[in-house]
Amino acid sequence: MHPVASRRRGIVAIALLGSLSSSPGCRIPTSRQPESCDQPRVGPRCVAGWCRIPHGCFIMGSPSDDQCRSPDNEDLHEVLLTRSIDVAATETTQQEFIARMSYNPSVTPCARCPVENASWHEAAAFCNQLSIGERLPPCYQCRGARAATLCSVVPAFAGKRFYSCPGYRLPTEAEWEHAFRAGTTTQLYNGRVIDCTFIDPNADRIAWYGPNSQLRPHPVGQKRPNGWGLYDMAGNVYEWCQDWEAQRLGTSRSVDPILEVSVSNDHPKILRGGAFNFSARFLRAANRESRLPTKRFRWVGFRCARSVR
Repeated sequence: MHPVASRRRGIVAIALLGSLSSSPGCRIPTSRQPESCDQPRVGPRCVAGWCRIPHGCFIMGSPSDDQCRSPDNEDLHEVLLTRSIDVAATETTQQEFIARMSYNPSVTPCARCPVENASWHEAAAFCNQLSIGERLPPCYQCRGARAATLCSVVPAFAGKRFYSCPGYRLPTEAEWEHAFRAGTTTQLYNGRVIDCTFIDPNADRIAWYGPNSQLRPHPVGQKRPNGWGLYDMAGNVYEWCQDWEAQRLGTSRSVDPILEVSVSNDHPKILRGGAFNFSARFLRAANRESRLPTKRFRWVGFRCARSVR
């Protein structure tokens, strides 16, 4: 198992959009329990490989008594998302990626395994291709090809307007954690992590991770899904999110948050979910990692999402 590198450079020029002094149905959390949140009803609503995640309120981050937490970047706070989204039921597979992009960046060839070794920009370009295929306005403007691809958000959808883009895109960090949790407040969507560093029985049921993966990715959809019907939200490969990294999220309640910096490929993008070569602590809903968006890693993939009314 690979330990995750120590926390990276300090954060500069970041603005947290969406922090509010008040919001309907949300109050500052005092514990891990979300009694103050008007959470949406949980249940699978999946059609043709896409699952509907209702808008609503949830508690993001981890409580101070989480024995596996990173105390410097998992601040507990309430988030209200005002738009429902459709999220891919599985991580994007190599077969799906090849069909749209005509190449495969993956280190471990396997049609039904998640595509890996794709940069954030390649992930954004793939989401754009889904939009183009359905004649939806793309959320990104991209240039270049393959490893040289560079993408940025279409100016009309910059900032909080990103949530209003009708095309396919990467989920924001808040959307990703809401989708992972499916109404739960535990470390994993099927319970707590019993062993942070070695074999964990709850992790075994839902994830391919260090102790059970033979240190390689596996075909998607083989482990237990969460309450929304999403597979491999924990493990298999880490997933790129839309947000740039912020070291601290703060404890203030927020509505439709998104983290932005001046366009720069020298600043990391957020990764979520853990991977086949990491321990159970990195599978937790609140775990936050990041890497430079131009870089490729054999343990990083993605899944796309789309805002719906």
